[in-house]
Amino acid sequence: MRSSATLAALLMLTACAQIEPPDPYAPRNPPSRPTHTPLADIEPGDLVTLSAQQQKQVREGTAKRLKDPEAARFGKLSATRGKDGSLTVCGYVNGKNSYGGYTGYSPFMGMFLAPPNGNTYEVVKIGSRDTEQQAIVSVCGQAGVPMSL
Repeated sequence: MRSSATLAALLMLTACAQIEPPDPYAPRNPPSRPTHTPLADIEPGDLVTLSAQQQKQVREGTAKRLKDPEAARFGKLSATRGKDGSLTVCGYVNGKNSYGGYTGYSPFMGMFLAPPNGNTYEVVKIGSRDTEQQAIVSVCGQAGVPMSL
């Protein structure tokens, strides 16, 4: 008796549920998700020492992305050279916020492109949120770049 009462209650609840019509604008075949993450493709490079000129480019290029570039403070910069000749650069930067206070050191990642454009430095990402910071540290670690202040 108890199971038939439960069954009746479930049938009444399902009868009350609203069924939404299908979205006519939804794609019929949604794009499939990648079967691997980009991190799986990262190969560790060989540790290299950045020249004074390269360090200057990294500091200037990274500082440009901050609210107050002149106030940027940097931790240790580390780099690895990939098989294609590109340099992956990782480090920490501390910048000021809109109120003029320092926000604390955040990890960043940048790259010197492979030759013949090897003198061009591009910032990949400066971690502002916890998830971004964790991702940068993870990617730098997989690239063989040690992260330290």
